[in-house]
Amino acid sequence: MKENGSMKNPVKSLCAGALFVAALCAVGVFSTGCEWESSGSEGSWSDSMSWVNFSGLYRSGSGSRPLVSNFSLTSGGTGDDTGDENILEYGITGQAGGTQSRPITVLTGVIPFMNSGVGGWSIKPGSVSINLEAVDSGSQGQFDDNAGGGLSGSFAQVPPSPPINGGGTIDYDTGAWRVNLDAVYIDDAVITYSYVVLQDLSVAPGGGTTTDEDPPTSGDWVYTLQVVQTGNRLSFTDNRGFTWEGVLSSVTTPAGDDSGASPGDVVGTFDVKGVTDSRYKITGTFSGSYLVFAPDEGVTYGQLTSRRAQGIWMEPTGNGDLYGETSDAEQAAVATTTTE
Repeated sequence: MKENGSMKNPVKSLCAGALFVAALCAVGVFSTGCEWESSGSEGSWSDSMSWVNFSGLYRSGSGSRPLVSNFSLTSGGTGDDTGDENILEYGITGQAGGTQSRPITVLTGVIPFMNSGVGGWSIKPGSVSINLEAVDSGSQGQFDDNAGGGLSGSFAQVPPSPPINGGGTIDYDTGAWRVNLDAVYIDDAVITYSYVVLQDLSVAPGGGTTTDEDPPTSGDWVYTLQVVQTGNRLSFTDNRGFTWEGVLSSVTTPAGDDSGASPGDVVGTFDVKGVTDSRYKITGTFSGSYLVFAPDEGVTYGQLTSRRAQGIWMEPTGNGDLYGETSDAEQAAVATTTTE
């Protein structure tokens, strides 16, 4: 596009307005990149790395093995000491539990504690508080467990209405719970959980007992890792539903090109941490072979193949090695540059 007989810079003109910036970055066409500050903990969002696409479903090389190997225990991990060298505790506060819709006579749910269903992991009896807040009135309720699988408590109502009492049960192994109210509550209720998770190091993830040669790790049950890349932002979700979020901090080719204009092997560094428990972390690199082609006049595209993820899997009890691959069938071409 020309303006007063000269070539107009499309990046400058589009980045001048916030709405145009959002549109430009959504399609990821220009290699120059756009960025702005985010209110999140990771700083600024940028599309400057959108010329590569590491999104995909990652599996081990054979597809039948866990992605985590060579796990070794650290001295006590970062869990709390219970006095039993085989038991670690992890406190969780304010975990989101969804919304129960009105009218309410029975409250039900499942506490999504870390590694639920994995041998050696459970909720500590006597540690559970199920907290509720009414959407419209703001009134609150709380139901606590009695360390024996029972739940009891009350849901306050706006005065002069009396509180609504209730009782029920909880399964410490699965997190499933149920509370019956003694009256109908006529408001939607937002639920949050506070509790303590127990990890028994003497129990193997698949059941039975562990040995010094086979230390326990939640990674023993991770066979797939779904990676979603949006600009420099990353989200990982494993086959158990556990989610990590973080950033892709750099992407380069051997020649040092970070714009997507040159073919070659690509390496990107990443760092992500657990959404519900930030002590679970993965740090490492993505790699792949980058191809450049221009099927359309004025547009250059890049395609990333043979993508791999490898790094260090970190959890409160120790560290292990992470390795995964994603198939060529999941590749995507990303526009990198535009010329006129």
